[in-house]
Amino acid sequence: VDSLYMGCVSFTNTFFEDGRITGKRMSRAITAAELELHPIERKYRKLGWQEAMGASGTIKAVATILSESDWSLEGITLEGLEKLSANLIEAGHIDNLELPGLARERALVLPGGVAILIGIFERLGVQIMHPSPGALREGILHELLGRIQHDDLREVSVTRMCERYGVDMN
Repeated sequence: VDSLYMGCVSFTNTFFEDGRITGKRMSRAITAAELELHPIERKYRKLGWQEAMGASGTIKAVATILSESDWSLEGITLEGLEKLSANLIEAGHIDNLELPGLARERALVLPGGVAILIGIFERLGVQIMHPSPGALREGILHELLGRIQHDDLREVSVTRMCERYGVDMN
């Protein structure tokens, strides 16, 4: 698990600060995401994962847009992201975005989120990403609740995952 200095809000504020979306700005944002991923790229590619999950409101919004636009029906794909990116650039401004399933508050940060996702797909070799129904906020609330009740929900979660995937606990 790694935490990187990139998020849809900060990327949108940095690369699309006035709401304008251009090919050059999108390219710069994608490059910035790829540079941020560079130090962890080799480690993650070596893992050889079978499935990628994404947890955030932007990931859920992107998955909905791709599905409802018939750009990617089984999750988030690089091809779908490239179609979405082209649509954002064609719109030219955040105020002009009219995509199925896109809420106004999410539109304000969508360009930065799309750039980050494209960077992740390209740098880490992700083929398809599925949105998680939960997100970081829910995880934090569960952890706080566990502390109040003196239960370690992290331990319970790890134990359940080990049982589900047949991990030898020894």
